[in-house]
Amino acid sequence: MIRRFVHLIVDDLKSSYTLRRIDTTPLFAGVPTDLGMPTARPPPHPVVCFDAASRNAYHDQTEFFLLGSKIVSISKNRRTIMYDTSTSTICAGPALRHGKGFDPGWAAVQGKLYLANAYSTDDYNKPCFEALRFDGQSRDWVWELLPSPTFSRGPFEHHTMINSFAAAGDDKIWVSTETATTGEGTYTFDIMAAAWRKEGDWALPFQGKLQYIPDYNLCFGFCKESSNLCTADLIAAGGKASEEPPRHVDVWEDFEGYDGAKGWHLARSYLTYLGSGRFCVTRFYDTRRTECYVPLCDVAVMTGVEVKHSSSAGELQLTKRASRCYKFAKGGSMSGWALWPSTLPLHQLYHSWDSLVMFSALAHSCLPALSYLDSIKSYATNISFF
Repeated sequence: MIRRFVHLIVDDLKSSYTLRRIDTTPLFAGVPTDLGMPTARPPPHPVVCFDAASRNAYHDQTEFFLLGSKIVSISKNRRTIMYDTSTSTICAGPALRHGKGFDPGWAAVQGKLYLANAYSTDDYNKPCFEALRFDGQSRDWVWELLPSPTFSRGPFEHHTMINSFAAAGDDKIWVSTETATTGEGTYTFDIMAAAWRKEGDWALPFQGKLQYIPDYNLCFGFCKESSNLCTADLIAAGGKASEEPPRHVDVWEDFEGYDGAKGWHLARSYLTYLGSGRFCVTRFYDTRRTECYVPLCDVAVMTGVEVKHSSSAGELQLTKRASRCYKFAKGGSMSGWALWPSTLPLHQLYHSWDSLVMFSALAHSCLPALSYLDSIKSYATNISFF
């Protein structure tokens, strides 16, 4: 099955987060025609709007994640809201036990959403790792506290930061960190044993999210140094103590060429696997500022690529297809997400590799009509439908 739509969520810097669905079919229709800088166009009208917890965008801290067909929104007040793209319904979830701040590390595996603080805090004894799951006894959603990783148990001056976080397999989560005083480190969390293990004093060769793709038996993500699309084999590396990190299997040089062009500065990157060798690479850029500690995303470029095995050497070959560039309203966006919800129910995702994804990027085959709009509106005080 080839997924058709990718969802874009952007912070409008005013009072809400807008969700738009983008049809990726034009990215693979015919031969590439926009080999240079793509022509900017306005994005489609939003289909859902999430109210911001605060009118101050710099202090809102609302984050979005994926769990099966659900888009999970968590506000700075730890409020959890779940929007199911397969049924166009919403439900209020339980409050997160402890706040996770900006850009927490996350992975969805076996029907659970795992969250960890991306940065160490001054209260280093506070639990920083928990999972959202559906409890069969209470027939409701709960946040479950899990053992904190060893790197989070030191004082704040260690300045520990998670660089990459992902599930690679249905039994293990990988975390790479960087600490000012002790350097790099990589850890794995055994889901069945609920226990952490240190893999080595090195970091994974990725930055941010990575995704295991069973069609290739490899993890895909972006290089730590260059943000180029790359692959590595974490499945083979799992459980083997090593002094060296897993090596890149493939690295594709910048096939888009927009970062740095005419003042474009890369802010965020997301990778969506659509199926049958098709990927969508979504890059958010700040095209207006030369230097900014927190870039404002005013442009999103979505590029279709195909990755296939070479018939001769068996190596992977990447072919760029077309690109689309979307220009947001004046003022830009503080943050952006590219999400691809699965159409499978959660109980079918327990053994689905497609649910293994890091940080923020999602897609699904279709978004049904908002048939229950009137009944939903009376309950959704912080979600608007268009």
